[in-house]
Amino acid sequence: MLSIAPNERRLGLLFARIRILGAGPDPIFCEIWLVLCDLHNQMIHEYMEDLDKLTEALYKGHEYVSTLTGDATRILVDLEARGWIAS
Repeated sequence: MLSIAPNERRLGLLFARIRILGAGPDPIFCEIWLVLCDLHNQMIHEYMEDLDKLTEALYKGHEYVSTLTGDATRILVDLEARGWIAS
């Protein structure tokens, strides 16, 4: 059985998502999405007891709101173009 390192698996999943968003495998784009994935995991899957760490994570996430909304828009446009959702 082939064993894939966690980072390689994450990058593979990330590249699949990038193709959906219509972007090339730009290293900066990938780095931003890895940061966002880490923030998501930190805030959603880990119970944060340290208020300072939670505050820092929330502020860091807020820096990427325009990235998230832009990507969400591109995803919705793609879904509409495929006829999977109605506009």
